Amino acid sequence: MALTLRSFLLLCVISGAVTGAWNRCPEGWVELEHRCYIYQSQEMTFLGAEKVCNILGGNLVSIHNSLENAVVFDLIQSGPTAWIGLHSAILDQDFLWTDGSIVTFTAFNSDGPDGLGNCVQFSRLDGFWQDHPCDVRAPFVCIQDVKSFGDF
Repeated sequence: MALTLRSFLLLCVISGAVTGAWNRCPEGWVELEHRCYIYQSQEMTFLGAEKVCNILGGNLVSIHNSLENAVVFDLIQSGPTAWIGLHSAILDQDFLWTDGSIVTFTAFNSDGPDGLGNCVQFSRLDGFWQDHPCDVRAPFVCIQDVKSFGDF
């Protein structure tokens, strides 16, 4: 009987790992499409915010579609803006995500980016993105992939 119970429990654990039933976000994070998001209200520079996100196991958020953009909008709880992971290494050059993913979606307003900075903030006021100097302090949003139960 004990052997059968152990076998059953082992099968459940293996089944959960294979089907992804054990995948989840860390406590306090919001999950969407196998990615975890968290808003950080402390104000940091762009580089400081990215370092905090790295310590938490992720990066500043990369946004690849309008649904993800809406999630980030809903997460921003205080302050008019928050850092996202978009930046350009050289002013007025191509933008890059800090997580290395390809830029496939942007939400700059019709005037932007306006060349005022190399780093990008999400504006809670109008839902658009704005480029700012990277040394400005602002809240930020981090992202990481969903982790499996054994990764915690």
